[in-house]
Amino acid sequence: GLVRQDHVTVLGSEADFHVMIGNLLDNAIRYTPVGGTVDVAVLAEGRQAMVEIRDTGPGIPTHTIGRVFERFFRAAPHDVEGTGLGLAIAKAAASRNRASLDLANRRDRSGLVARLTMRQAQGP
Repeated sequence: GLVRQDHVTVLGSEADFHVMIGNLLDNAIRYTPVGGTVDVAVLAEGRQAMVEIRDTGPGIPTHTIGRVFERFFRAAPHDVEGTGLGLAIAKAAASRNRASLDLANRRDRSGLVARLTMRQAQGP
């Protein structure tokens, strides 16, 4: 669900933003069990714009969370479909657009928070 939608304006590659957000949503949906939730928020905080995706999946083991942006690294069980490239591609796209992409396990329950942060475009 869309839980918050602040008005934000950012500069960057539209194709890259589709890739970043698409990969993050795909992962959240893929790893959230039936009956779980995936929530999206678009936030404006000062000069920063953020897209935050929260899910109620299993999260990522703490000892592997630092490696999930490496190409071909997979924290998921081997029976879950995937190549281990989605997060590496999303991180590279974020870097090209001067954005940051961070992941953290939720503190309030099981699940993951993916946060894409970028600078808002200046007004006229």
